[in-house]
Amino acid sequence: MTSSGKCLLMVIPAPAAPVADDDSSSHTVRQCHIVKWADFNGYGFNLHAQKERGGQYIGKIDPGSPAEDGGLREHDRIIEVNGANIEKETHQEVISRIKAGGEETKLLVVDREADNYFKSKGITVTSSMPNVKFLATARRSPRTSKFALILYDLFIVSHTVKLSELFLVV
Repeated sequence: MTSSGKCLLMVIPAPAAPVADDDSSSHTVRQCHIVKWADFNGYGFNLHAQKERGGQYIGKIDPGSPAEDGGLREHDRIIEVNGANIEKETHQEVISRIKAGGEETKLLVVDREADNYFKSKGITVTSSMPNVKFLATARRSPRTSKFALILYDLFIVSHTVKLSELFLVV
């Protein structure tokens, strides 16, 4: 307050946030926890190596597969399998790591755009990086099958159907 009774307001601007030349947060690293389903054969993706780019990549993904449900995308580059970096491993070694997980596996992956960004900046991608997006296959009961789901849906739609009629419909 001044001697004349007026109040002075002093505005001090906040320091400017540093501006990055390119925002790495828009380049997503995904950890996909893929769990096999009893009613689906395997994880539902093909693995292939690209000699010209180096590394192991996700090939074709089967529609309705655990891989699709767990967030894998075609052309993703695999960085880690079950927590171990696989960038220097052979195709067969990577397959062995995936199989060693039994009924589930965790794949740290990046899409092509993120891969190019991190490589251009010299950034090593790891599962301990901040902002890793964690995705997982929905769990299914081992006893759940497509046939059981059809029966269940039919029962819910028309709970008055007799058991003998239910089997005639299917």
